[in-house]
Amino acid sequence: MAFLMAIGLAFATTKNATVESALIAGWIHESGICKPVTVNCENTGSNLCTYSPESIQVFQDSTCKRVMYRL
Repeated sequence: MAFLMAIGLAFATTKNATVESALIAGWIHESGICKPVTVNCENTGSNLCTYSPESIQVFQDSTCKRVMYRL
């Protein structure tokens, strides 16, 4: 019985981790224009989201004015 519970909890944990790390569309300001990118960020928070490898700040839309935050 304990073995079956452990398997069930393992799947539940994996599912939650997948939801929290979903990739979404973001925008970066590069070479004078706003370009779309895929990031693991959200629209609210306290730590700014950056796009690697140059750690460019990520924005919520194509105006590149509203910043995104790390999960």
